[in-house]
Amino acid sequence: MSNANNDLPTETRVDPVQQEIDNSRREVNDVLQTEQVELRSRTDYWKQALYGYVLGVNPPREVLDGFLRRTWQAYEVSKISFVPNVLFMVRFGKAEHLQLVLKNGMFLFNRKPLILRAWDPNDKISKIKVKAVLIWVKLVGLDLKFWGAKCLEKLASLIGKFVRIDDLTVECTLLGFARVLVEVEIDQKFPTRIDFEDELGKDIHVAVEYDWLPITCAKCKGIGHAVAM
Repeated sequence: MSNANNDLPTETRVDPVQQEIDNSRREVNDVLQTEQVELRSRTDYWKQALYGYVLGVNPPREVLDGFLRRTWQAYEVSKISFVPNVLFMVRFGKAEHLQLVLKNGMFLFNRKPLILRAWDPNDKISKIKVKAVLIWVKLVGLDLKFWGAKCLEKLASLIGKFVRIDDLTVECTLLGFARVLVEVEIDQKFPTRIDFEDELGKDIHVAVEYDWLPITCAKCKGIGHAVAM
């Protein structure tokens, strides 16, 4: 009794081994196509997210969760997740809200800055290394005649890079000190007094106070403690 497959012309015969290989390839391709759709779906979901941490401190998750929701309540926060190594991840309901938060850039938790970065599917989520931070500085007892924008910018430049003047200082609401925001290098020196001459050549000495300083550990190079534990 002849085999039906053997009765077929040579060019139309089916090799069982090759057929199995072809079937396996089709199955793998189907799986890969499914995974690509899933990858695109997850990427689209998280592209409206940022991640970051509080520089120099590791607050409890529930405390940080409440803080982030209150701080960004106007920006439609849809999800807050936490990553090992004190990182948090925040997804916004709208892409424009993410951009607004990143554009603002200056958010403080207990006077310490939040270090933020937009999520990128091609980057590993890890702590963002920083070389400079924004810090509010008080020029205590500064004479009111020096409270002009140009004078404050010049005085702030003796400490770091001038960013802006606090609204209460602009409006002259609190007169005990002038408050300015400066960008400082993590490892720079932070003067407790600045000295200059006024328009009459008189020496002026102004005490400087900082809302927070980026203390760096000499051993581990971490920020927030002076000596590694």
